[in-house]
Amino acid sequence: MTRRDFGGAGAFAATDAPVPVGAQLMALAAMLGRSWLWAPLALGLATLGSRRIRPRRTPTQETRTAWATLVLSWVIAGPVLVTRFNIEPVGIGLYVCERFYVLPAQLLAVPAAVGMSALTRRLTFARVSERAACALVATLGLGAMAGSALPRLARVHTATVEQYARNVLHSMPPNAVVFAAQDYEYASLLYLQAALGERPDVTVVAWDFTSKPWYVERLRRRGVRVPPGASAVAVVADLLARGRPVFVERTRDPVTIAVAAVLPTYLHGTSLRVLPRGTALPSVEAIVLENQRVFEGYDIGTARPGREDEYATEIHRRYALTWELLARTLTRAGRTAAAEQAATLARALGPR
Repeated sequence: MTRRDFGGAGAFAATDAPVPVGAQLMALAAMLGRSWLWAPLALGLATLGSRRIRPRRTPTQETRTAWATLVLSWVIAGPVLVTRFNIEPVGIGLYVCERFYVLPAQLLAVPAAVGMSALTRRLTFARVSERAACALVATLGLGAMAGSALPRLARVHTATVEQYARNVLHSMPPNAVVFAAQDYEYASLLYLQAALGERPDVTVVAWDFTSKPWYVERLRRRGVRVPPGASAVAVVADLLARGRPVFVERTRDPVTIAVAAVLPTYLHGTSLRVLPRGTALPSVEAIVLENQRVFEGYDIGTARPGREDEYATEIHRRYALTWELLARTLTRAGRTAAAEQAATLARALGPR
């Protein structure tokens, strides 16, 4: 209920960077407008305000107090809640926030229905009953909303995440340990292992959960020792000392930052491979060849997402970033032709 293990009711990112309240409110307004096709939204909000102000006319009508309670519920579940979100509503951030816009959209069903009934009673020229008119508008509205959403759903409801997880799992050496920072990466990797039985030798770790004794015990059974108070760097060093290949997610995650600050790392697909302290990194040519082999084993497909296709966009940016980083490294090494080839591949893998 409190989401205490995940940052709190309104916290999605472990950052104190403020997100403008206006951006959150505009994203909420846009989603409500799309959900209600704008005109019914305006009707519902107008009904909500008018019923709160005017007294009831018959004993069967709700009181102003009842309508005030509904107004308060909508304000708290909508505008008040979203002002606490600390993630920018853009790209994946918008996807994270939008699920919380559903409740205020649903709460508007009551005033929208009341307003629709009142409106049909005023349309004396209509040759259909109030009940039939409401049913007709609701049915057409549902069809219009579903139809307008289908193109976007077709773009985002794909197998991209599952295939990405399969690419990551099958690119790992035997008995590897992967530290996953993003929830979709952690969940999709575990799904492939638990539901489909793929690569059970790979151990996937979500470091944020190591504060939970049950999770530490689960990792111990998989050969990952997390002593009380141990840092991620210490755990990674222990795994390397025992011969386990270790990979961290290539993000600005605190674990990745801490590990990369003290242990050598290099690009391996969409991850970073961690080497024991003091180990020399492979040459640039060797790293490029290794990533060529890794990507040859990836099943990416030919369809490229757009720039706002949620997880598909994020994953293709990950594919592309590997070769963008390699292109920069090759440029610094004076390998101009190889750098251009890497940059071309990055452009081919990224979103449209």
